[in-house]
Amino acid sequence: MADIPPGNVAVAVRPRRDRFFIVMTGLMLVIVLVGFAHTLYLRVLFDLPEIPAQLYVHGTVLTIWFSLAFVQTWLIATDRTAIHRRLGVAGMIVAVGVVVVSLITLAFRHVPFIEDDPGRAFANLNTLNSFSICVLSAVLLRHRPAAHKRLMLFASLNIVLPALDRIGRIKPVTNFSKSVISSLDMPPEIAFALACAVFLLLAVLIHDLFTEKRIKWATVWAIVVTLLVAPAMSMALINTGIWPNFVHLFM
Repeated sequence: MADIPPGNVAVAVRPRRDRFFIVMTGLMLVIVLVGFAHTLYLRVLFDLPEIPAQLYVHGTVLTIWFSLAFVQTWLIATDRTAIHRRLGVAGMIVAVGVVVVSLITLAFRHVPFIEDDPGRAFANLNTLNSFSICVLSAVLLRHRPAAHKRLMLFASLNIVLPALDRIGRIKPVTNFSKSVISSLDMPPEIAFALACAVFLLLAVLIHDLFTEKRIKWATVWAIVVTLLVAPAMSMALINTGIWPNFVHLFM
């Protein structure tokens, strides 16, 4: 076997590590495509009621985000760093678009139940806050590749839950969820989405332990954001009236 020149060792090792991120971003893209196939991409094939225009915009922007996340990961794995950096500008524009259209979509959705079902308002707002903080952290740490790619991965993980929820509503999946988690006091689609989210989170932790022999600090920060920082921020926005007042602008 030919020896690998010292200068090429990183190039030889990196694809093995980046393969995990390609699989994860590709898996999340598939989840989104499958989850929203019936209600968005293929809805013309079914007899479904009309949906507001902002939902089409929301679905399109999110699809672009997950597609771009996969492409960006593939570019790094194939050593196309220059193209990755140029597309990074587009990625930031799309990220801002995700936040803006998600805020508007959530506001419209929360109008009927902002006071009657604060738990749902909290959960939806929390995923968006987690996404925003992870993306901002990733941008600030864009010159530290190991941290940057983990934070961007967690940003996508936080907003893939609605697609998992839709998959959980497919009848065979619903029946399976009921048989496995019948003891849990929650709708089967939500239990399915949470179980899948935990699996994806564990996959990142196991990857860190297997490849780095420790959990990377960026992974720890992303988990802290998801479980502590974003929930505290969401609760503050709701309890101070900032979010309810924003929602009432759309009434």
